[in-house]
Amino acid sequence: MASPVEGQPQVPFSLTISPARFVLEAGATHTVQDFDVSDSGLQSLHVNVSLTEFSQAPNGETTFAPPGPLSAASWVQVEPKSFDLDPREHQAVRVTIDVPPSPEPGERQVGVLFSVPPQAAGENVAIGRAIGIPLLIGVPGVIIHEDTIGPLKAPRWSDGGPIHLELTVRNLGNVHRDYILPDNLVGVARDSEQIAFPDVTVLRSSTRVIEAQWIDPPLFCICKIRVTSDDGKGHVLTAEARVVLFPLRLVLGIVLMLLGLVLLTRRWRRRRRRREAELVELGRREGYAEATSQPSPQPPALGSSGAQLADPDG
Repeated sequence: MASPVEGQPQVPFSLTISPARFVLEAGATHTVQDFDVSDSGLQSLHVNVSLTEFSQAPNGETTFAPPGPLSAASWVQVEPKSFDLDPREHQAVRVTIDVPPSPEPGERQVGVLFSVPPQAAGENVAIGRAIGIPLLIGVPGVIIHEDTIGPLKAPRWSDGGPIHLELTVRNLGNVHRDYILPDNLVGVARDSEQIAFPDVTVLRSSTRVIEAQWIDPPLFCICKIRVTSDDGKGHVLTAEARVVLFPLRLVLGIVLMLLGLVLLTRRWRRRRRRREAELVELGRREGYAEATSQPSPQPPALGSSGAQLADPDG
């Protein structure tokens, strides 16, 4: 048993399988691949190994189902089919693939399902846990590559980033298609800004819808976003979307702020005029009161001796 890894999260259940996918190229008739299964949690586990078929939903979710009578699961053998794991313990699981002679051309999809029996999680509740590893088995014959992209969906209008993008990718061929770095899908906005879509695998006869975010678009723009790829036959495919960027909330905020400033300025001016008018009226009233409060001038009084004006000639 290996010792715990320092710094690794300690969780009750954790099952790790490597590699996470195996692709068998067309032409190989007998192949052996070992998978490393480890208990990276705190619980001891009993693991059962089984073979399934699987399909892919547009959101990328993989659905595993029991194999049918004509399934390529009959080409695959696993050993061991069950085992026990203690925490930090590893187990090698060998997968052997034998492709029969003259199979129908096209890739086969087989899942190796590593499941842990359900454990009680409360009254009348049990939780089953499983990890599926896809095997993509190529067979000799005519290989058809045919892919389409689009539509590319974006909001018609936005008042700021990030801008959410959705791109539909269809695989009409009979083998899977990987859009993985450096061949992942990339959107180009304003003829220069790149918007990378995540790595994705599209299985044969499947449709995927992948999402991306334009994190930092400009404030004002009538922007065209373009995604370019090829159809698997050397023909260029293009999907486009147009979005109008206008910061409505920002503009409304500025307008409301300016309107508030105008209203405050008008109110301040009205108050100032009212105050000036009050001061003028107060000054007028004070001047009138001062004028009315002063006594009127009196004529000079006559002397007490009763002197009379003398006639200069007399």
